[in-house]
Amino acid sequence: MAKRNTKTIGFSVPPEVHKEIVEYASRENKTKSELFREMVALYREKKEEEEYNRLLKYGRLKALEAGLTSEEEINRAIDDYKKS
Repeated sequence: MAKRNTKTIGFSVPPEVHKEIVEYASRENKTKSELFREMVALYREKKEEEEYNRLLKYGRLKALEAGLTSEEEINRAIDDYKKS
């Protein structure tokens, strides 16, 4: 017998959420598993985008604190730091 290359997850949802999941899956012609995998992928993308934006905001703040106002100045500061 071949081994499965997947893991099963069991969890409970309210009846209205279950109905919604079934309707979405049916409308998209997908299984509930396919829909769930897609939801997880979208969640991961959202979290990665949030982290990117957090780091971008932090970088902008640090650049302003250092008096760097252009991308050229930032790149020069990075190059200088790498050389030191």
